[in-house]
Amino acid sequence: MDPTQLGWRLGRSLTPRGVELWVRYDRTTGVYGAQGSGKTLDLLAPALLAHPGAAIATLTKLDDLLLTLAERQAPPGGPDSGGPARPVAVLDPFRMAPGVPELVWDPISGCVDPMLAERRAKAFSAGTVTGAVAGGRADSAARFYAAETAKVLQGFFHAAALTGRTLEHVLEWVANPVAAEQPAEILRQHVHAARFWDGLLSGALHGSADTVGNTVTTVQQAMSLFFQPSIRARCVPGPGRPATDLADLLAHRGTVYLLGREDPYASASPLMTAVAEHVLDTALAIANTSPHGRVTPSFLACLDELPSTTPLPTLRVRMANERALGLSFVYAAQTWRQMVVCYGEDEARSLFGLTNNIVIFGGGRTSTSTKRCPTCSAPPVSPGRASPTAPAASAPTAPSKTSRYCGPSRSGSSPSARPWSSPRTPHR
Repeated sequence: MDPTQLGWRLGRSLTPRGVELWVRYDRTTGVYGAQGSGKTLDLLAPALLAHPGAAIATLTKLDDLLLTLAERQAPPGGPDSGGPARPVAVLDPFRMAPGVPELVWDPISGCVDPMLAERRAKAFSAGTVTGAVAGGRADSAARFYAAETAKVLQGFFHAAALTGRTLEHVLEWVANPVAAEQPAEILRQHVHAARFWDGLLSGALHGSADTVGNTVTTVQQAMSLFFQPSIRARCVPGPGRPATDLADLLAHRGTVYLLGREDPYASASPLMTAVAEHVLDTALAIANTSPHGRVTPSFLACLDELPSTTPLPTLRVRMANERALGLSFVYAAQTWRQMVVCYGEDEARSLFGLTNNIVIFGGGRTSTSTKRCPTCSAPPVSPGRASPTAPAASAPTAPSKTSRYCGPSRSGSSPSARPWSSPRTPHR
């Protein structure tokens, strides 16, 4: 039996020494580690390379893309198997990897369906939260304006799709949302428009000057990447550039790469979040229509730098429900604080609680009082030593110079902490 059909290799334990550690595809994994600690090279990339099925991978560095691209394009049985190559598509708004197969995506397509328009708008707006907090806005305020932004964008997307308009028309409305009269008129008069959406749009764009001004700013931030003509031309369909057939790509065990970067002047997070949600919805549709009742082989979502690249608003629900349908999730963040800023304290803790396996890389600079796992309440452990239980629970920040695997105990009740060797060793 090929174990990669059932899971991916995590590493080798220290206690007991030399035991192979594997993660089943129906178990979620969260990875915490400072920049340069080896999260991508030693854990995420090997998991992606060994995965036999379709996958999505979020990246912030070109080197990480080149590390896995050729192997993911190879036939399922290897380069010498004689089978067809697997398709790949790369969303590359900043043209960091010229010459690779491009992912072309239309954000307006399908938004005649109000449910899809709402989900897409919320995905775009979720990508604005981290940037807003980094710019000095309070966490709660950033999430409030993200919610208001979603009301505006869902109305714009729905109105454009109903009338056959394109992204160009939506950008015209986004440039001055308060003065844009066409979307509200379409939502009021079109026979297939979602009821009451004209009121939602009007309510978000009319009120106190400060609230409306901040909402407008956030709406423009969510769509800012498309205001650059070169980026818009690379990412959306045009003459001779049809949209990528994501369902066909995933059916042939292909890989979707979302390649962005942390740029304070041009954040790709809103676009990457929206595309990632669409890819995951496509994989879910494949699972629901499959005769097996699941994706076979499983679909892997490898979400590197989750809070800054693709802060999926549906991640908690997907982790809870879709792993049984063959969708596997591995996410990574540099610090626990990033997760709190992105999702809020309660939602971040819910995500942490739903994560079956926690991998913590050493090297982070954090205060000793916060170096406890909120699930198992365990303080930092040194390699090869048992982890005692502590009474209080705090944020899961990376302890200095140690790594830990936190997983369910054998009894299936309270979690336990087990020291393990850093995955850097077995993958060298």
